[in-house]
Amino acid sequence: MISYPSTKVKPYVYIGIHKTTREFYIGYREANTTPSHIDLYEYRTSSKIVNPTFDNYSWRILVEFNTGEDAYDFEQQLIFENWTDPLLINESCHYGRARFKSDNAGKSKSELHKEKLKIARRLRQPHSEETKRKISVGNLGKVVPKESRQRIADAKTGSNNPMFGKSVTDEVRQLKRVALQKYNQNLIEQNIPHPSIGFVQARVSCCWCKKEVAVNIFSRFHGNNCKQRKENA
Repeated sequence: MISYPSTKVKPYVYIGIHKTTREFYIGYREANTTPSHIDLYEYRTSSKIVNPTFDNYSWRILVEFNTGEDAYDFEQQLIFENWTDPLLINESCHYGRARFKSDNAGKSKSELHKEKLKIARRLRQPHSEETKRKISVGNLGKVVPKESRQRIADAKTGSNNPMFGKSVTDEVRQLKRVALQKYNQNLIEQNIPHPSIGFVQARVSCCWCKKEVAVNIFSRFHGNNCKQRKENA
């Protein structure tokens, strides 16, 4: 196997040639966290055809790029240039299209399509405990910068909020009430304890009215928004 000598972590384009049939697969990768010549043999491609027989191919890193967009464009160009070759294994070619552009932009989904999406979500397997642990470890110690938090807040504040200027109708309230009752009933039938059981929210004391309240609702009714403070102002 031929390895690309670079030690930097960059998006890359690679090719695999079957040792017997000479069929070949072209791909790119931008989510790598290790140098390309290490990452490729751990990644083993996203192709469902190639991945199971990865070791039957000779792999080569063709080129590295500074951005994932450049790597993707180059990969698609190579696939396009070899599209008529019967030995090419790639099943799709998006050369010339804007990246991630959808052919269905502006089109509404049919009711059948919506129902299929609902069914697919219901059948989706939940994360295993091991996967949850890995996600937890991966996020451990990460801190969202103040600038990022402010941008997130600005994107959902005022007129940017989808509920800005709107009020919840009685019909919507009733639908939520029925859905919650159904959820609770399912928990009872399956003998599953409610997630909130045993959870105790931290409590803090308001310096104005001296009441102890749950920390998650403190800023809404107490502190600077405390009625006692406003009356004494």
